[in-house]
Amino acid sequence: MVGRLSVNSQGKGTHVKGIVVFSGSAHPALADEICSHLGIERSGVKISRFSNDCLQAQLLDNCRQRDVYIVQPLVPPTQEHLMELLLMIDAARGPRPTRSPR
Repeated sequence: MVGRLSVNSQGKGTHVKGIVVFSGSAHPALADEICSHLGIERSGVKISRFSNDCLQAQLLDNCRQRDVYIVQPLVPPTQEHLMELLLMIDAARGPRPTRSPR
């Protein structure tokens, strides 16, 4: 089922189902603004940086059977924000089978 948006007289969303919105570290305020217009809360993301400078992105909400939106503008430091975006996209896609059945 696709998410549905009802719009009130001020043009703001009042009810959305089946949508999750995530934000990287580039501009969480933008994602919050988008979510306020949709009438939903921004879903959590945990971005971890390891001692060897590797990044890990963990989406803290269920993405199955939902429309997923990731808000991550590519502003400086562009390389880090792009990497966060790619990791969040990979996490949103979920686990995939490692081998196909025969």
